[in-house]
Amino acid sequence: MPDCDSTRYKIIFRTIQVKSTHLVDEGKNLGFNFKFQDLLDDDRHFFVIYNRDIVENREKHFYWILSVQDFRSIKNTETTAFKIYQNDRCHFPPDRLSQFLYNEVPVNELWNRMEEAKDSNDFETFKRLYTEIERLDRFRILDSPSTKD
Repeated sequence: MPDCDSTRYKIIFRTIQVKSTHLVDEGKNLGFNFKFQDLLDDDRHFFVIYNRDIVENREKHFYWILSVQDFRSIKNTETTAFKIYQNDRCHFPPDRLSQFLYNEVPVNELWNRMEEAKDSNDFETFKRLYTEIERLDRFRILDSPSTKD
């Protein structure tokens, strides 16, 4: 929890590979380059796919957070072409990645409500909101226990 003075903690190591993307196929899909060696077979390895776009004249940042298993669930890496050439230009419709999207608006709203609860010493509300943010914040997948921790 924020502002915790505990000295009892666990060190967690994660590798994070960021893939920048852009809109392709006349704006219908997200495209990024992927190489076979990017796919570290480790439950501590994660992909963050990033896109920056202008939405209603405002700069917006989009993040999709995927474990290796998540990536394999949407991308067939067992094709002969992929194994021979060892790279691929991935094109994904945004709805195919939607379950992995970090949705910043509700997460930021929860953080603000948590701050208010903390300031008013309402620790029950704080704990409830903290539990909710653990469920909603896609980046929290990085906190998932690993057999190698």
